[in-house]
Amino acid sequence: DALALGETTPGPLISIGIFVGFLAGNGAGVPWLGATAATFWLFLPSFVFVLGAARHMNWLTSRPGVKEFLKGVTSGVVGLMFSISMPLARVAFMPRGEIDWITIALGLAAFAALTFWKWRLNVVVVVLAGGALGLLRAFAPGLFGGTLS
Repeated sequence: DALALGETTPGPLISIGIFVGFLAGNGAGVPWLGATAATFWLFLPSFVFVLGAARHMNWLTSRPGVKEFLKGVTSGVVGLMFSISMPLARVAFMPRGEIDWITIALGLAAFAALTFWKWRLNVVVVVLAGGALGLLRAFAPGLFGGTLS
């Protein structure tokens, strides 16, 4: 679900669009109206496309080659996500070139909670819990057996 949701958002484009709309509206004295209008017009084409294509998806995926094409695209996306996650993991788990076992344990716990937990956890809750544990580690280092430095 999280992957599907992530693929439906326009990513950084929305932030830039809101900012540009805010600036445009600010010139007219209504910055929030500009930001809201920009956001609406950024999302509208995606919604129209999804609503228009949804009724034809069964027919489309039954066409020869289309399902295999979509599997290939999905495989490419998984490969892309994995290639992005490796440098990110290196930065998180080896901040100064040394393995940070506590952070690895937190990462594995988050992975297990999101993957294997009987009750599906909200991704935001897991990320915020990781942040809270990181803060606890910074301000109460004795709980984790020492500091990061």
